[in-house]
Amino acid sequence: MRVILLVSGGLVGVAIALIVLGVFWPGLGDGGPGLKVEDFGLYWSSARVGLEGGSPYDPIAVFPYQQAIEPGRSGPALPWGPPWSMGLLYPFAAAGFPAAR
Repeated sequence: MRVILLVSGGLVGVAIALIVLGVFWPGLGDGGPGLKVEDFGLYWSSARVGLEGGSPYDPIAVFPYQQAIEPGRSGPALPWGPPWSMGLLYPFAAAGFPAAR
């Protein structure tokens, strides 16, 4: 029981730290050369849309975030995870992509 409390407390602490970084360091989310969307980027961009109140499975809403990560990207990629999995990624999506990665 004690281990579960320690692990959950640690996860909450990491989530709070990421949110604080994303809020107080706005330039941290700017893309950079060589970044690719790949797996984490598509889940991050979907969770970011979800945080803003949109549908994480909307390709039109997700695509601008993916283009910011990878400017040469020609189309959106959507996550295959179930809807409840987005809730696990919301703390990471509060920070910019490079910080969350």
